[in-house]
Amino acid sequence: MPREPNFDLSRYRFSEVEQDADGVAYLTDREPFGYVDRPDNIPHVVKQGDTLEDLAKFYYWQLSKDADQLYWAIADFQPNPIINPLQPLVAGRLLILPAPEFLSSEILGAPVEVLQ
Repeated sequence: MPREPNFDLSRYRFSEVEQDADGVAYLTDREPFGYVDRPDNIPHVVKQGDTLEDLAKFYYWQLSKDADQLYWAIADFQPNPIINPLQPLVAGRLLILPAPEFLSSEILGAPVEVLQ
């Protein structure tokens, strides 16, 4: 039976909860991780219809059954970051994805737990 890794996949895990003067809670801005030139980076040329969610699910399936939630890591990791990850990707664009091991250990700060 597959095990779910015990780390938070959300990009909001890097935000803090604060309160405004009226006591309303909000999340602070987070600092995007940023590009790191590594030999294990994964190049991907965008095809018509590709989405960041689909790419995350395809490349990071072994990290979680909810790997599509890691779309933000792909957006953050670009040499020219994708500011709006909800905007459609342009076919032909070269994306550089972090290797699953690097994503897990360095970006998420958790050891890789490979799902079966």
